[in-house]
Amino acid sequence: MPIDDSIEHSKNFLTKIFPFIAEVEIDRVWTGLMPYSPDEFPIIGKVATLPGEVYILGGLHGEGMSLGPGSGELLARLMTGNSEVKPLLECASPDRCCTLTCD
Repeated sequence: MPIDDSIEHSKNFLTKIFPFIAEVEIDRVWTGLMPYSPDEFPIIGKVATLPGEVYILGGLHGEGMSLGPGSGELLARLMTGNSEVKPLLECASPDRCCTLTCD
């Protein structure tokens, strides 16, 4: 579905719930991904199943604009060997849900 059609579809749907939306002119739009992990916790850390130093930060549930900077700071500390963040990121480990491999 082209973006313009998707926006119009969303506006038509909202108009059924909030009739005043029909009178609102759309000035601009913004889109982004809202990735979710299987257990709904962020994924932050080294991917143990891949060779080398492969790290991932994702699954912030559409809160990347607010959680991204702090999560990035934690990941940067982990990547540079700061052992204090390891316990904080155990629940966010990619190992719990990522089974990536190089074939």
